[in-house]
Amino acid sequence: MSTHSTKQIQIGVSSCLLGDKVRYDGQDKKNDNVLKLCGQFDCIAICPEYAIDLGVPRAPLHLVQIASEIHARGVANPHQDVTGLLAEFAANIHKSLPDLCGYVFKARSPSCGVNSTPFFNEDGTQQLGFTSGIYSGCIQQLSGNLPVVEETQLNDNNEILRFIEAVHAFASARSRSA
Repeated sequence: MSTHSTKQIQIGVSSCLLGDKVRYDGQDKKNDNVLKLCGQFDCIAICPEYAIDLGVPRAPLHLVQIASEIHARGVANPHQDVTGLLAEFAANIHKSLPDLCGYVFKARSPSCGVNSTPFFNEDGTQQLGFTSGIYSGCIQQLSGNLPVVEETQLNDNNEILRFIEAVHAFASARSRSA
């Protein structure tokens, strides 16, 4: 166990899961299990779509496969492509919050989903399977083995404990290498 108190361990959390009304529809997705984690960790609320000035409420985004790449584009306005902005924001978060030891993402989000987000062809046909949101995918790529979970996985006590243990192990390994 780390020499730091558990409360000092920082985790990122999709803002909507903490009750912030930042979703495209102006609502939140407050989650009691996520709030319980914030009793143990220092939760840093982050909404990448709000942070890149898309506003609240806003037109929804979805993921579109163009050639071999996935893009975050407006549903009603396919010319609105925020892929680069989300990736740039992820890089900025990675640099500005180097002490994050875990992340709780919003499932099925085009920004924050972790292998749970549907994606579409350019003609609007939904593809088989699921992918990660642009922001969460970049965070995972930049952060290597950072423990991540979606709120839907936290409905199971074993998954909650697994995530808590993974965050502690990550924090401990980081403090040993510092």
